[in-house]
Amino acid sequence: MTEVLSHAAQWALDQADIWRIGDVCNCENIGSARAMEKAGLEREGLLRRWIVHPNVGSEPRDCFAYVRSR
Repeated sequence: MTEVLSHAAQWALDQADIWRIGDVCNCENIGSARAMEKAGLEREGLLRRWIVHPNVGSEPRDCFAYVRSR
């Protein structure tokens, strides 16, 4: 997953009109957070009660925001 994300991020940032890419993950999903960090994305912030993950529950969950820019 990390290698694919890293290549996709680099490809996107190689495009002339793309300056920034971003993603979010559930704060409790440590595996996704680590994959984004290993792929060169930096944690930009914490989004409180940001999104509902239906497979986890019906309440909005906190998410980490990640970004990579050039």
